[in-house]
Amino acid sequence: MGDSVTLGEVATNTVENLACRIAEQTGGKISPVHLVPYLPLSVGALRDCLDGMVQDSSAIADEEDGMTYYELPAYKKDVTRRPGAIEFSSCVSCGAEFSGSDHGPMCRECTPKFRHDLNSLADRTAWPAQAVYEHEILYLAANTPEPHRAESLAARSRFTIRNMQRKLASMVVERFIVQDLGDDGLISYRFPDVPYTREQYRRNREIIHEYPASAQEEMELKFVRIVLSLAALLLVLFGLAFLHIPFPGLILTFVIASPIIALAIWRHRTGLEES
Repeated sequence: MGDSVTLGEVATNTVENLACRIAEQTGGKISPVHLVPYLPLSVGALRDCLDGMVQDSSAIADEEDGMTYYELPAYKKDVTRRPGAIEFSSCVSCGAEFSGSDHGPMCRECTPKFRHDLNSLADRTAWPAQAVYEHEILYLAANTPEPHRAESLAARSRFTIRNMQRKLASMVVERFIVQDLGDDGLISYRFPDVPYTREQYRRNREIIHEYPASAQEEMELKFVRIVLSLAALLLVLFGLAFLHIPFPGLILTFVIASPIIALAIWRHRTGLEES
């Protein structure tokens, strides 16, 4: 677990102020996932900032059904309905009033300072590599019906089922989400009830993708797809060999088709990447 000071003063202040605004809607109880739609950070970095609030006695860390939550006593109250997305009328970081609509949580003056802190953190850690898949999974979970299973999430994502299972398992270990075993023997996952809009996801993804560490995740996924596709092509050609198709022709087909398939996969953009 990291230390909140690694984020920098501006970013840490922004995260803490945002946590307080969300706590006003949730009755004082939040998880790191609640902050994800509003900031292009990994869940771990957000958790570290919330841990800093615990050290300052502004929050109390607790665990409920395998998920980590934070209680902010100053905002504790009964909430009977699901909170919606926050509409910001002022900057989370400095409190300056906004004059227009359709903007993020920070003003134009504070955004570069916040990005500077993100850049500094990216120089020391690989937070973008985690953020790029965490945001995608949390966006999908917020916009697809339950139960959430690795297979159903993978079907809507860029990940294979096995890769999705590994990502979800990592988030379970970090106590961001919970794994359940149903009566039918199938594994599903429970997420904090957090709205995450397409526009928020697009905005966060654009920023996260500016960092080389996030590009590494993309390249690994595409490399796996290329290997699997070429292996499938080999199996097809192997089957054709049993039908007495001339072997030189099969070799020529593989030599011509392989780079075409690899290039197509490498340049292909999924629906989520385009959003």
